[in-house]
Amino acid sequence: MKRLKNKDLQLLVSAIAELNADFDPQTLAERALSAAAKVIAADSVAFTGIHYDGQLSGLAWDSSEEISQEEIEIFGQFMHEQPLFNAYVIERRTETLKITDLIAAEKFERTDVYNQFYKRVGVRNQLVSPLMISPDLFVSCSANTDKQDFSERQKLMSELFAPHLVNAIRNAFAYQRLESALETEACGIISINSAGETAFISEYARNLFGEYFADEKRESNALPEIIRNWLNETNSAVGEFALPQPPLKIAGQKGELVVRRTYNQTVRETTLLLEEKRIPSPQKFRHLPLTAREAEILFWITQGKSDTAISALCGISPRTVHKHVENLYRKLGVETRTGAMLKALEIL
Repeated sequence: MKRLKNKDLQLLVSAIAELNADFDPQTLAERALSAAAKVIAADSVAFTGIHYDGQLSGLAWDSSEEISQEEIEIFGQFMHEQPLFNAYVIERRTETLKITDLIAAEKFERTDVYNQFYKRVGVRNQLVSPLMISPDLFVSCSANTDKQDFSERQKLMSELFAPHLVNAIRNAFAYQRLESALETEACGIISINSAGETAFISEYARNLFGEYFADEKRESNALPEIIRNWLNETNSAVGEFALPQPPLKIAGQKGELVVRRTYNQTVRETTLLLEEKRIPSPQKFRHLPLTAREAEILFWITQGKSDTAISALCGISPRTVHKHVENLYRKLGVETRTGAMLKALEIL
């Protein structure tokens, strides 16, 4: 395995610090492009959001000022011929790859995607890290050059930096949710200063603590024990390049509490985002024009249960379940289980 030199590690530390210097979604593109360019010397760096159905998501950041909207559209037309597209979208590979890991340079230069797009924008070699943002979306972080191919050292640098990019993008999306959630009281927020003291706790966060930790005795601003322990574990991660910690998930009687940790290196402040995922119940669908039994069956449909499983859960025959399903389809104006689920999810 390729080993990095001390100056490479210092470069990674600097890039990670720049990436985490702020957590404002509005500045994420600038921070990500600048930090990635530090890690890998290239002519340009680009981030492109791609859904696993092969469609562009609309997320597109590029350090090159020469890429036009027309050229982005051309890329969307021919990207299915890009060798890395098959590797990441079809095969769902997760490692950092160069185009030449999959196809000889001479063969790639005979493809339409090269001649219609890459040649036009001055890119001959490309190094890509797939950033898995959600089960449906990944963001490709691509370093581009018209010079010699990328080295194994650059490939390793990109692999080490990729998890920090994933974490930054996920946190930005969480903050976007927070901006609207704070208005609707759908998310709690806690700020912890560099001394480990709770500097701020929102009222909604207090309410969530009261619901999920009602039996635990603690001071008004103290964190529940399970969250304190989780924070201590994340804070004691060894080394500069420890992988970002996954969110803490706490099960409750009515749902699940998800706790995310972000860190602002500039002010050395930890912020916890608390989101509650409520478990739906048949009562959620009672205001629809359905009978109590139909609402119950619709609930089980949203949980992915088959007619046979619903039959056992409700204590009725599969034939009766099928009849109820036909009735709720008609009342909701849908024709399929997917249509019924979408209709139900609109009100959850």
